[in-house]
Amino acid sequence: MSPTDDELRRAMPLVQKVLWEDLREEFIRVMTVDSETQDRRRKGYNQAIFDADSGNPIFVRTGLGMVLGKFDQAVRNMKGSK
Repeated sequence: MSPTDDELRRAMPLVQKVLWEDLREEFIRVMTVDSETQDRRRKGYNQAIFDADSGNPIFVRTGLGMVLGKFDQAVRNMKGSK
């Protein structure tokens, strides 16, 4: 049995909230967690740019470009997990 249009409309805010929370969690993860591999050529490679405990940048010149790169990576990871 398929949901009606009205049921889909009512469920959409909840779906968007879940997707937003998942994206936020993945974004924070890619900014704060190093991958096990140190090989940049590997798919799962990630280099943290912020310390997870203190929230301070790991690199002196951490800029908006680095943060946006991590956001793009989080979006790609989310697309890949669906």
